[in-house]
Amino acid sequence: MATITTDDDDLWFRRALDVFEGARYPLHPVGSKLLHFMLDGPEGCDATISASRFEIRYGRNASRHRYLLHPAPAVVSELFRLADAPPAASVRARIGPGMVPWPFDARWLWMDATSTTVSIRIRDATGRTGHPAVDEPLPEAITPPAPRFVDLTSPLRCPHCTRPARRYRQLQDGWLVCPACHRSFAQALE
Repeated sequence: MATITTDDDDLWFRRALDVFEGARYPLHPVGSKLLHFMLDGPEGCDATISASRFEIRYGRNASRHRYLLHPAPAVVSELFRLADAPPAASVRARIGPGMVPWPFDARWLWMDATSTTVSIRIRDATGRTGHPAVDEPLPEAITPPAPRFVDLTSPLRCPHCTRPARRYRQLQDGWLVCPACHRSFAQALE
């Protein structure tokens, strides 16, 4: 089996762009898992594919998730199939409910391709009918909240790497993120 490296990223991105011109790639296990994440849950997602990244922001989690680019052509191909869309630089469609091979509810799909970026937006369409108009603008991007930091009066040691720090990023659930090892941990703050 060939090793997939970041040197291949430009190739995978070009193949994702080729899908908008009619190329199709089969859905494989990694692509299927990513697509499942993208279609699961009513909160939707925003995805950006470029020659340097495949990034997805899920509605239920504001953080940005980066993935290797090799599943991108298969994911875009499957979205075209689900939308029953002809080759085009822009796709606006209602997909589902369906099976891929797991079930998903009805979703609105917006996809746009330029020479540098593929943009994908997926939102809940349960209980709605029709298709979005071609000239309908993309929905608002999911904007992650600004990071919160806590400044401590005395250093606190990370339970993972044991490095002390006075400043930690605090997650929405209250957990702290170590500035040295970037692992999170629960800590009661007074």
